[in-house]
Amino acid sequence: MTTIRKTQRNAWLLYGATGYSGIRIAELAIARGHRPVLAGRNASAVKELAQRLGLDSRVCDLDDSAGLRNLVKEFSAVLHCAGPFIHTWQAMAEACISSGTHYLDLSGEIPIYEGLAAMDSHSRAANVMLMPGVGFDMVPGDCLALQLKRLLPDATHLEMGISFEGTLTRGSIRSGMLMGRETLVRRNHQLLSLKEKQFREIDFGPGRCGGAMRLRALTFGDISLGWRTTGIPNITSYQRPVPEFLAVLPNIKSPADVALLPAGPSDEELATIPSILVGEVRNVAGDARALRLVGPQAYAITFDAALTIAQRVHDGHLRKGFQTPAGVYGEDFIFELDGFSVEPWPPMAMPS
Repeated sequence: MTTIRKTQRNAWLLYGATGYSGIRIAELAIARGHRPVLAGRNASAVKELAQRLGLDSRVCDLDDSAGLRNLVKEFSAVLHCAGPFIHTWQAMAEACISSGTHYLDLSGEIPIYEGLAAMDSHSRAANVMLMPGVGFDMVPGDCLALQLKRLLPDATHLEMGISFEGTLTRGSIRSGMLMGRETLVRRNHQLLSLKEKQFREIDFGPGRCGGAMRLRALTFGDISLGWRTTGIPNITSYQRPVPEFLAVLPNIKSPADVALLPAGPSDEELATIPSILVGEVRNVAGDARALRLVGPQAYAITFDAALTIAQRVHDGHLRKGFQTPAGVYGEDFIFELDGFSVEPWPPMAMPS
């Protein structure tokens, strides 16, 4: 891991602090003795939250490019939590590069990852790190992919299955509604759209969120970040449908309907529901290795991972340019977070 000289700036900025994830991250920061500065677009909401937590705050709209540059230049890093990210990432990333401020976000969308990767040379010239996807799934998935690569260094194929439950945040639903319906995969290092549906049987093992099921391939961040971390040329992702989302889906006729849904998982959901990832790598000889990673509820992972990485970046542990979580912090970073375990797992059935 490369360490750049610690910044002289006194804090990191949590932008989008008044959303569900922003509030939870701010509360966790206080519990761990950290003091980020809170920011967002809604002045009254930001002020109220900052007063409740005893933190400093700032207000700036993302459309105010000059104001945004002046805002972020005060800070070592920005943890960007204001979505939908497809509309907000570019303004914040450009402001960070212009101001010499490191950029982190919670996004899970391929266009954002690819767009930030295209800024690599500019961010390197500015000594700025761009690291999207610092929550679930990309932190556990990225670490699991690198662990699998270590087990089979000549792997040519990576298959990743993800299973979790619990209420989705409004932000996650809104972001999902803005994404295209095509299924992207990585083939021979290139992003391709599947012409036909692809399925495979995945056994997630015992317990809640476990069980064997036939899942359809879908577009997920592994095909962008996992590829950059491992260099494996062929990557496909599968996700078990989230029961809580399927239950409310019939009620979502327009973006306005999302505002009527719960803000996100309850405290009980965060404390009791696991997340399970099963990954497999194969090489041209047909050798295969698989691992099963079990951790806390998906959003609980996001709060822990994002806060931990933001504080590390503030302390100077980073690399300039576009980076991935496991690429900088290593395959075992996930075990520095709460509640993770990994075990060898039988290779999955071949896709059909």
